Order: sequence, then structure tokens, then C-alpha cells
Amino acid sequence: MENGNAKVGYVRLKEFNVLDSKDLVTAMKRHQDMGATFFVLDLRDNLDGLVQEGIEIAKLFSMTGRQ
Repeated sequence: MENGNAKVGYVRLKEFNVLDSKDLVTAMKRHQDMGATFFVLDLRDNLDGLVQEGIEIAKLFSMTGRQ
């Protein structure tokens, strides 16, 4: 997705499961390789899941701006 000059990577998660943080890192890397500098994490209709995995995903986004 492109917004003016900024490219935005879009990722949708339906639930938080054991593989989500690893899959999210892979998806974000793929978007970055295509030029994305911002990300949208769509959690609409998320069915819940593992709390720890949700925490790990939140950490990814809190650290993204620092790298």
C-alpha cells in the first residue's frame, strides 16, 4: 500500500498463536524489502489466542521504530 511517498505494509492477524510472531517478522521483512517504512497491524475480528504471543507481537512494534 502506498501513501504519498511513504509505503505502508499491511498485516492482518486473525488470532494470536504460537507461530504468529515468527510469521509476522517474516511478513514485515518482506514488506521492508519492497520499501515499506510504516506498518498497519489489522486486529479486527481477532479471535483472541495466546497472551504471551500477543505480548511478543506488541514488543515487535514497540521496537520497530528504534531499529
